[in-house]
Amino acid sequence: MQPRMRIYLAVVAVLLTALGVYHLCGRGGGSESLTGDPEKIVAEIDAICRRGDRADAARLVPLTSHADQQVARAAMDALAVLDADAARQTLGGLLRDEKDPQKRAAAAEAYGHTPSSDPQVLAAVLTQDEAPEVRAGAARGLARLSSPQRPEGLPAFVAALRDEDPKVRAWAVRGIERVSGKRFPYDPARSPESQTEQIRCIKDQLRAMGWL
Repeated sequence: MQPRMRIYLAVVAVLLTALGVYHLCGRGGGSESLTGDPEKIVAEIDAICRRGDRADAARLVPLTSHADQQVARAAMDALAVLDADAARQTLGGLLRDEKDPQKRAAAAEAYGHTPSSDPQVLAAVLTQDEAPEVRAGAARGLARLSSPQRPEGLPAFVAALRDEDPKVRAWAVRGIERVSGKRFPYDPARSPESQTEQIRCIKDQLRAMGWL
């Protein structure tokens, strides 16, 4: 075999080995390896989340704006688990700038997965967003963040007892109960107009307990 041919074959072997390691490690310079069929992307996101390597968080950030709702939601949830700082920044940006209400709703809920998130961000979304699914996502995320030690969302929950959407009202009363440790006779399936007295009693009891 000619020396030139040996050198050529050696170079090809090295390149093929490097390419194999590249794909085995799945690093691909960012999110390049996370492309293709949405179901496969979701499965890979799940694997990344289980692996628990914070270094993978950067691969998830672009996927939070993916056209497929399942992919975007899976990326948001995984990001919240892997990197709290990146999650707050990315999800906060989606809450502010994303036009799709379904993605904003998912971002609001995922924002509540991170214990260090700011409850006031979700409280503002809960009381101000025009889309009911987004308000419901914010109420759910805020309820997850709320406790007797973190009562900041309580005024927003109380206001949301009069929300037009029953899902919003359901998470609002759950958030109130998580903060106060008390159950209240309020049915989120019924209209707020039919529960004026119950809402008044909730406010009175919260004031008496020192929460309002």
